[in-house]
Amino acid sequence: MNNKILKQLASLSSYIGHSKSIWNPQMENYLFGHINGIHILNIEKTVNILQKDDFNNESNKYVQYIQSSQLLNGSLSNLITLINNYKNLKKEHEITENITLIRNVPDVIVIFNINHKHAFINEAISLKIPVISLVDSNNNPNLITYPLPSNNQYNPVISYFIDYIKKIINIGVIENLVIYNRKYKLYKNIKKNKYDI
Repeated sequence: MNNKILKQLASLSSYIGHSKSIWNPQMENYLFGHINGIHILNIEKTVNILQKDDFNNESNKYVQYIQSSQLLNGSLSNLITLINNYKNLKKEHEITENITLIRNVPDVIVIFNINHKHAFINEAISLKIPVISLVDSNNNPNLITYPLPSNNQYNPVISYFIDYIKKIINIGVIENLVIYNRKYKLYKNIKKNKYDI
């Protein structure tokens, strides 16, 4: 295990989960326990997943980068139809900036907070597209190809994983990475790596 990554994740408090009252039992194998009613995530498992060969083999894939807050259901499975009807969809929804249309089916998808994105994840699963995601104590890790146990709502933690995944997936194709986070509408200007990964 890479102790350097473990220390970096610990320094960001990425091990802090949610209240026991809202946990998902599917996360049991990814938890150490709880302190004062708050779950503690096992970030050693996160480091182990990040170091796995099959995770690192996701480099040099065609991926798509999305910054906006709204992905249409069917963005993957109905791609050609959506592209052809994009103008009508924009008028119908009376949305210009908040609607995101994927223009190519990606090889890898990264979603930092999987809440409210189950339809999109199910599309990816049906198309056999690997999904990388931070999974907090209230998420279902079984939906994700590479579940990374971590706090998925704290901005510095998300920033760390963006930097790490950028290194794994080859900086040359990062502009195509599907990065989705509803709360933070990930980042219009992704800063250079702050961590020596």
